[in-house]
Amino acid sequence: MSDELGTEAAPSRRVEADRRDVVVLGDSAGHLGHQAGGRRWLDKTSGRSLSAIAAALALTLSACCAAGDRAQSAATAADTLPELAFLVGSWRTAADPTTGAETTETWLPARSGVMFGVGRVDVGGVLRFHERLRIERRDLAACPIAYVAAPVGQAEVAFCLVALRPGAVTFANRAHDFPQQIDYVRTGDRLDVAIEGPMNGRVERRTWAFAALL
Repeated sequence: MSDELGTEAAPSRRVEADRRDVVVLGDSAGHLGHQAGGRRWLDKTSGRSLSAIAAALALTLSACCAAGDRAQSAATAADTLPELAFLVGSWRTAADPTTGAETTETWLPARSGVMFGVGRVDVGGVLRFHERLRIERRDLAACPIAYVAAPVGQAEVAFCLVALRPGAVTFANRAHDFPQQIDYVRTGDRLDVAIEGPMNGRVERRTWAFAALL
């Protein structure tokens, strides 16, 4: 019995040893050899491919960055309303020889697509009239840029940009009573403003000559 058991046990130990050998070979020599071979294959055959991929990625990133810069520049231009920057500043008329009225208008630089302004009329050191103003970019094809006036005690009224050239702009709202048109023209340190519209059966035009306040 013992001899037979001993005889039967030996092959089992040899099989287990063989299995361990197979495992060892598979986990070490075979696996590492495959890895080493893989590295050699990458080194020899994929260097140029990896370089090409890297170059393509660099070109793609460069194009994306350029597109992003252009979009950012366009957004910045839209936010600052550069075409209307000539209005920025404080402007005042001389005292009217008849009424003594002095009209002042001030515009802040645009930000986030909006310029804010304020207008006031003073007579003899007393405030007689004031209004809040703004010029804003809108997502409307028919009125992409609007001039909005809110005189004290009145509802605000919007006028759409209808003409623009360097140093000059015209806004209009033909559905409004008076005025229906507002013009700004800058020449150096002078800003001429005019409003126009129907009045008593005829077209009336009123003008103001503003000088820059230093």
